[in-house]
Amino acid sequence: MPAFKLEKGTDKYDFDTLGTVKKNGADFGTWMTSKDRACQIVATKPGATPVAFDVKWRFNESNQLCIFVDDKLVHNFQKTIDDRPLFTVTDSAVLKVRPVMGQNFTFDLRGEWDMTATFDVSFNVNGEISTIDGFIKNEKSLFNYKFSDTRHLYSVTFTGKWIGDVNADGDMPLKFEFEREDKSVDNFSLPAKARFDKIINQFVYEFDRGDGTETTSIRLVGHIAFGKNSSITYSFQSQTENGVERVRSSQFTIDAELQVGKVEGAISVTYKIKNKTGVTTDRTLSIGGKFSFLKGSSIFQLAFVFEMKKTVTGGVVSSQIMFGGGLKLSNAGTVQWVFTKDANTSKLEIVITDVKFKSLQINSKFTLISEDGTKKKTISFILGVKF
Repeated sequence: MPAFKLEKGTDKYDFDTLGTVKKNGADFGTWMTSKDRACQIVATKPGATPVAFDVKWRFNESNQLCIFVDDKLVHNFQKTIDDRPLFTVTDSAVLKVRPVMGQNFTFDLRGEWDMTATFDVSFNVNGEISTIDGFIKNEKSLFNYKFSDTRHLYSVTFTGKWIGDVNADGDMPLKFEFEREDKSVDNFSLPAKARFDKIINQFVYEFDRGDGTETTSIRLVGHIAFGKNSSITYSFQSQTENGVERVRSSQFTIDAELQVGKVEGAISVTYKIKNKTGVTTDRTLSIGGKFSFLKGSSIFQLAFVFEMKKTVTGGVVSSQIMFGGGLKLSNAGTVQWVFTKDANTSKLEIVITDVKFKSLQINSKFTLISEDGTKKKTISFILGVKF
């Protein structure tokens, strides 16, 4: 029984969802979509000239793939509960449709993919734009888009890489970049910004429409590293799905400025972000970890160390940032740790007066005297103390 009918002149063609075609009631051949952006339906018979049909491809308001001719519905591939096609996206962002699961026949739709302001995927096939209402929710960085036709849940995963930047406002928008068949590059520009979660020290993208529908959540697996001049680099890890690489490794660098305040057992260091012109903005990035003091060549030569560890794909990653410096006593009687942000640059201070030290082995004691000689304080240096 034919799935849909199309006409060419006085001839009537019957197409089924297994890929065969009849012409005027007699067996004719097979059908496929054209290998271009027009996505015509092409009926082919060995030894004969292929017959092409102009159609419109559209996902309706229920996320069901349909064929239209002159805005008249010709066929709905998900009309009944038994109609459940398989959708996949190739490495080159082509939508491959298997009308009947378990059968070999497939056809391709070549269109432009975009992201709407409400985190829906739009699909433009030869000027016919469909909005596919769905969501993403995973902890492996995958751009895995899920959507329902009210009966069945479908899932398509795109292949590409995450890219980041710092815009003129100091925000850090992220995009998912992918290649088309012609090797040109496109991307999904996400409608909100990712946040950096200092509990896991990874970027997390979240989007809530605020209407009670599904919330988008993507954990962007990777690790952060400190560079020279307070630069921060985030490296996205490669991720696979069913043994196939879906997210390629990539990284982006953030120009930042370390913010220093009172350290009282805090477990983060905070950076202000610089925009593209080098101006520091109010955007901040807090990184979780632990602090410690390590003894240097003398009691006055210590190291201020910030260390973070996290579990990522392949094991535990550890990163450190170390500041050389020493202790001093201000005229107000406050003990401070003084270090340099970069070599030969202005000094910054961390107040350590209120840190609660653990009772560990005391290595030595020394006395600090303020610059004007009016204040004096004895310090017990505890080897390897953490706060």
